[in-house]
Amino acid sequence: MAMRPEERAEIAREILRRHLRPGQTIMQGASALKRLEGDRRIGTLIEARLFLKALVDLGEVECTWVDRQGPIGLVTLKLAPPPMSAAEAEWRARVSDLLNTRADVRPGDEAALGDLWPKLADWPSWCADDLIADLYDFRTRLEAGEYTGKSAYLFSASGRLASSKLLSLLPKPALMAFGIDTTLLSDPPPYVIVAGPSEPQAVVLVENPEAFEMAVAATTDLPVAWVSTYGFGIAHVDGAGARMAAAVTSLVAPIPLVRAGSPPPLDQLLAHPRLFHWGDLDLAGLLIFRSMQVARPQLRLSALYQPMIALLQSGGGHPYVEATGKPKQDRWTSDDPLISELLTVCATRAVDQELVGVAAIRTLALEEF
Repeated sequence: MAMRPEERAEIAREILRRHLRPGQTIMQGASALKRLEGDRRIGTLIEARLFLKALVDLGEVECTWVDRQGPIGLVTLKLAPPPMSAAEAEWRARVSDLLNTRADVRPGDEAALGDLWPKLADWPSWCADDLIADLYDFRTRLEAGEYTGKSAYLFSASGRLASSKLLSLLPKPALMAFGIDTTLLSDPPPYVIVAGPSEPQAVVLVENPEAFEMAVAATTDLPVAWVSTYGFGIAHVDGAGARMAAAVTSLVAPIPLVRAGSPPPLDQLLAHPRLFHWGDLDLAGLLIFRSMQVARPQLRLSALYQPMIALLQSGGGHPYVEATGKPKQDRWTSDDPLISELLTVCATRAVDQELVGVAAIRTLALEEF
């Protein structure tokens, strides 16, 4: 029996919601089709178009649509919200009850605090009043300018809940609607790890800490300096590339920690005329490189990418899926011929930089790609 359009729309809506980042409302049409095609309930590009068209017909997806081809360019998503669960309804009712006991409630507070729900599914009911009390206290103190320009972690930890990560993990649109503007608070100071000689002939920015450690150990006798960032510490490496980009482009001077050797000051390392980048060869890694190149125009890709490219060209590499830590890397384009070529090379498979061994590091560390 043929599936009804409303059934197709429901399935497509659920699949797309699963792949969207918080607050995301735009994506490439080709990416939307790819997400739908990859679900076992759909499976083919032709069917994916039918499922997406069901959302287009409902007005939940806006795009330029071409028959037998599908969406052209970007699509705007206006997906209907998922049905409210009993647990979410209980949270919103709890918020309403708590606000009835306060004298400082403003219009819109109840809706904004209710919209915190996506991050509060496991929040215990006995602690709900403490959370609400902290948020009202934070809003009052921020509006008084008490912590403007201060660390978000320190500010967040100053409430009765004493949670340094609370404000960074709650949904930002809901916090903003409530009146807590987290952009007034600064990020933690960026730390970068540096190693190498006092007069390096090349400086390499390294995305991941394991690759940094291997490179430092492999090149103690070579005139190359290495720079990496550990972000939240050695045990936490997720998002290391994004933290490297934040450190390099930050208006707040990163704090350098010397791992080995006697490298020059960080500002000299980042101003080196032979400044190279080496990270994972994937869509997000190349985007990180481009973001850093805006701040450091002399930045180039390291020749250490060569073994990674060779593996992809031979049919190796891993897919962009949850099990490899890369489930939501969307395709993008570049007017730089080299980047455009590499985006094609890693369009469907990626390679992590830890693939590159000691021998290749020693051979390629001083070279530009």
